[in-house]
Amino acid sequence: MAVISFDATNRFVQSYVWTSANKALLPGLGGNFVEATALNDGGFVTGAASDSTDTNFQAAVWVPQSHAAIPLGTVGGDTGSIGLAINNHGVVVGGSGSVTVSAAASYAHAFIWREGRMYDLNTLVPAGAPLTLNVAYAITDGGIVAGLGTNAGGETHAFVLMP
Repeated sequence: MAVISFDATNRFVQSYVWTSANKALLPGLGGNFVEATALNDGGFVTGAASDSTDTNFQAAVWVPQSHAAIPLGTVGGDTGSIGLAINNHGVVVGGSGSVTVSAAASYAHAFIWREGRMYDLNTLVPAGAPLTLNVAYAITDGGIVAGLGTNAGGETHAFVLMP
């Protein structure tokens, strides 16, 4: 189980993984904020951690046992990202864009991270697709991805991608 809480000063978000009644703090990526968002059956965790200036979040995966943080990066020139789901094969989906510590996230690109590389989901759909895929919220073990995108009129719609 992954748990998010505040530190002893009540200023910084920390995340923990509980296994066999042991609580392990997930390390950050240089900053003071660590937000776990999803946990798979193998104990891999995804979410985001703040940079050394506590300005932007960057998507990360934490590995079981060592709980080492693996930064996932961002799409293109985006300033931040967050992993929102992880399947049992260790594939992560989420959103990249303006993902900061101090403001609500503004997602520009839905992403998938697999085999050590982040992909903009917009590059994996047919040219001329009616939506810009902004954020992915779920992925099944079979690779089906669900999220939200916007059309040319700025309206938000759900999407499902089938591999």
